[in-house]
Formats: sequence, structure tokens, C-alpha cells
Amino acid sequence: MMDLEQVLEKVKLRPRMYITWDSIYSLGTFMDGYGTALYENFGNTHDDAQLSFGHWVEYKYEINNSFWSWERVLHHIAGSEGEALDLFFELWPQYLEERDTFKTSMRRLSFGYPKESVTNETWKKFFANRNRSHNK
Repeated sequence: MMDLEQVLEKVKLRPRMYITWDSIYSLGTFMDGYGTALYENFGNTHDDAQLSFGHWVEYKYEINNSFWSWERVLHHIAGSEGEALDLFFELWPQYLEERDTFKTSMRRLSFGYPKESVTNETWKKFFANRNRSHNK
């Protein structure tokens, strides 16, 4: 069984083999279906990579709208569905690199730790800037 990261590498190399058209929404639907298949067949939820990627995108672009999916945010940023798909494959490796520190930072803040407890420099600056702009 391949995890989501391995499957996305295959999708990146041959997108038309896995998704109907070059669209971020088509990729999102594929990822949802893959996660559902893993859950139904193996009882596993593929380590919440898609969900945490969505949160990461929201924080990266400072767009937190409960009506917008990560696909919609990338579409908005990129300007078209196809360009948003390209943007996804640019961002995915960056997300994988930052995933653990991002999730740790989010967990610390959600449990009420002070923002100073965030240790990763990138996210420390981000949360400091975000808190400053929200306190105005």
C-alpha cells in the first residue's frame, strides 16, 4: 500500500493517468477518494496529510475562510485551476519539509501554550506577525 506522498509523486509524473483534467479540484477529488479507499479497506486515514496541508496553506497565505478549501485558496492565488495544480506541486515538497514543525506549532498554540513556545524560526515569525496584525 502506498501512502499519499508516494501516490502524489506518481500523479505529478503522469497527471492524466490519475486525474481527469489539469485542475486543482480534480486533484483534490482524487486525494479525497484515495483517503476514503484507505480508510474503507485498511481502516487508516493516511496520517491526515491532506487536512494538515489545508491548514498549512491557510496559514501560509493568511486566508482563513471556512467556506474555502485548500483547493479554492490555491486557485485564488494562482489565478486558474491549471496553474493552481502546478502551484500545488511546487508547494507540496515545502509542506512536507515544514509539516512536523508546523503541526507541532499548531498543537502548542491550540493547547494554550504561549506563542513564544513555537520553536521553528519560520513559524515563530509567522505567528508573531499574525498575532500582531490581529491585535490591531
